[in-house]
Amino acid sequence: MNEKPKFTPWHIKITERFDQLIERLAIPDDIAQEVKAFLFEVAKEQYKSGNRSGIRWFAEKHGIQRQAA
Repeated sequence: MNEKPKFTPWHIKITERFDQLIERLAIPDDIAQEVKAFLFEVAKEQYKSGNRSGIRWFAEKHGIQRQAA
């Protein structure tokens, strides 16, 4: 089964805005791809960090004991 990756609305929106910026600034494709990879790597790291913090906050607020990973 060939399933396409599912992208979230924020991912689609940031991709569209990034592509518009790259086109407006006439940045060469090879540079654009490198910057895009960097942008999404940082976004992914920040999402994971924020998600862990949110889970920790929720658990503490509701008195939930979290198991060690």
